[in-house]
Amino acid sequence: MCAGMDHIAKVRYTHEDMIATLIADPLISQNELALRYGYSPAWVSRIMTSDSFQVRLHEESAKYIDPVIRASVQERFKALVSRSLEILEEKLNKPASAINDQFALRTFELGTRAAGYGARSDQVPVVQQNVNVYLEQHGENLVHLLRKKKAEVLLEDLSDESPN
Repeated sequence: MCAGMDHIAKVRYTHEDMIATLIADPLISQNELALRYGYSPAWVSRIMTSDSFQVRLHEESAKYIDPVIRASVQERFKALVSRSLEILEEKLNKPASAINDQFALRTFELGTRAAGYGARSDQVPVVQQNVNVYLEQHGENLVHLLRKKKAEVLLEDLSDESPN
């Protein structure tokens, strides 16, 4: 793993052993893994969340999951989605005045997302701003504002002292 990077280039023997341990004991904690391998929990977390580790974990665990069980779970999810759609359609067939606004909006939001409309969150450009520059600009604005207020107070004091 390269210094300062949050990903691993490839899965190494320690990672392979960690995958085997996770398959054998899925409830093992990251702290326990850290103790086992002599690394920090942060290191374990970084490794486990890397794409290459996740791919290998999926490949290895797929060897041990019965395809019949996997198919059964997929069929149950399809049935769940189908039944949920039936219920939503039934509720949305009521007169508009009988449908809760939040329910209608949430249904619209989830429906459009499921249909692929709108911007996907992984395609939305992220605007990064240099925090130091941002803070410097605000600091300069604050100094300017303080000087302005100080000048106003001094002018008030001078006008109060001048004879009328």
